[in-house]
Amino acid sequence: MSRFEMRLVDLKEVKERNSIAFLRMEFLDIRKYGPTFGGRVRYARDGVAQKSGFPMDLSKGIFIATLEDDELNGISRQELNENLREAAAEIVQLVRRDNIPRTLQTLLADDDYLEYDEGGSEPPTLLRCRVLASNFPADPRALFEITRRFSTLTREPYQVASYGATYSNGDNAEEEWQEFAFRHCNGTPAATPPKVLAEASQKAVAALIRRRSETPKMLQTILKDYAHLAYDERHSQPPNFLKCRVTAPERPRHESELFEIAEQLSAATGKAYRVAAYGGTYLGDKGFDEVWTHFSLKVVNVGA
Repeated sequence: MSRFEMRLVDLKEVKERNSIAFLRMEFLDIRKYGPTFGGRVRYARDGVAQKSGFPMDLSKGIFIATLEDDELNGISRQELNENLREAAAEIVQLVRRDNIPRTLQTLLADDDYLEYDEGGSEPPTLLRCRVLASNFPADPRALFEITRRFSTLTREPYQVASYGATYSNGDNAEEEWQEFAFRHCNGTPAATPPKVLAEASQKAVAALIRRRSETPKMLQTILKDYAHLAYDERHSQPPNFLKCRVTAPERPRHESELFEIAEQLSAATGKAYRVAAYGGTYLGDKGFDEVWTHFSLKVVNVGA
């Protein structure tokens, strides 16, 4: 008996090849062992989602098996292999990008006074963190050191975007900050006038506060049609990360429900929500997609 989580990475950014549309990568994350190197790429062919998937070795960035000879339908084996080799490189890049928040969480585990703010982040572009301990040595130079280490681990260019807190008269802003963010930077960012930046920031904060309140309510309304599911407020960080749990484990369930809920929430909010993971306890007598006891949804930046 093992605790597991099936992690899902959206692949809609991967270019369609030979009428094969790549939908998502699925791979297991086993408690105490970590994520597996192997996964399965779900795909659609000629617009029809296939029940099977292409097994893939993520450590090597290659497909282990693809179409059988009688499934080629006029495509040469050489052309298919070349196209799938290109697709595999794109998939590995997306999986690595999706893993960026987990890399940050691992980095922050060395400091028990900091934590990743999943609800306020928009990975991989914007990542927010917050201070947990009041005795944290709030030296802003520590932020730049964390950013440097994070950029080294991810091999991506990140820079400190901001740090702040509730300000009172007499506070030293450089010593009293309680949260910070860093942003992915491609090249040199264009300079933005301070006034324009401040106004945009105020509007963004107001919109975020509104969505934090409204999004869980929308999800709870959707879940009324699923009597065996409930919103998990304790483990959610709305609006960008939402968790749900199974309340009636004796009820049959299937992973297709998760994608239906994600689509409904996307339509209701105007944001692109995707299934991030589902998990539970694996007993060995049923498929992973039948024994899950919780799942999570997250916002994705389409085209990021």
